[in-house]
Order: sequence, then structure tokens, then C-alpha cells
Amino acid sequence: MFEFIGLVVVWWLSWIFIGMLINGFRLRYTDQKINDDLSAFLIGVAIGPIALFPPLDNKTLGGLIGTAAFIAIYLSL
Repeated sequence: MFEFIGLVVVWWLSWIFIGMLINGFRLRYTDQKINDDLSAFLIGVAIGPIALFPPLDNKTLGGLIGTAAFIAIYLSL
């Protein structure tokens, strides 16, 4: 049980940090907006199954991929 809780915390914190890095570089080195489809996808990956609730969009796709990756990592522990 502690493995699951630890993985949830580490998963969320790491994807939030990765998303901040990606959007930080995009904001600094390009002229792109950071509130776009890639940001929605990264949020979906970070929050996993919760992103599956809204209608189909990029956050839902990220949630589907994030949930599948999380389950695969958890089952390999």
C-alpha cells in the first residue's frame, strides 16, 4: 500500500515539475502561448484518471496515456 501511495505522490510531483520545465522553456525560448494543447496533455498525464471525466479533448488523451503508464509502472514494482 505504501508503494502505491509513494508512487502516486512521486508521479504527480514529477509530472508537475516536468510540465513546468517544458512550459518554462517554451515561454522563454519561443513565442508560443503556454495555455495550449500541450499544456492540457501534460496536465492530463499528471492527474491521470481524473482527466478522464471531462469530454474528449487533449487532457482526456493525456489522462488515458498517464493512467496506462501509471498502471504499467505500478504492476512492474
